[in-house]
Amino acid sequence: MKTSAVLFLLLTINSSFYGEGFDYIKTDKNKILTNHFLKSELNLDADFLHFGEANFIETYGGTFFNISTETFLREDEIIILHAEVKSDSAGGLDYSHLTPDSLNGYKCNSRISCFNLFDESEEDIKANKYLQFLKQNSFDFNK
Repeated sequence: MKTSAVLFLLLTINSSFYGEGFDYIKTDKNKILTNHFLKSELNLDADFLHFGEANFIETYGGTFFNISTETFLREDEIIILHAEVKSDSAGGLDYSHLTPDSLNGYKCNSRISCFNLFDESEEDIKANKYLQFLKQNSFDFNK
């Protein structure tokens, strides 16, 4: 499998309704459901294989986020779906730099990022929690 592209879909909601023990994305074969405030459903082609999930807390700009991810693989593509909720209720968030979008009637912001893994530096790969998750689960980037 040659890994040449990663598709990253970001669904963001500013909410404090969730705490520890979170999991914002559920899967049923190739049907993906989010269960945070932005309830959404996505169906992937049947040839995508479910690789795994990860739930973690990350800090961006001094703000803590609860993050859930699900990863799917096909030929030379990796799709990492990402749903996040602000860990606490302090202050708001500004996602105005992201593309305005809507999903199931809810206004949101989204970002789709594609990049070639072979163009990334070793430091960038080590700093990327998504790529580290894949490596820790025996994904071989060189195939």
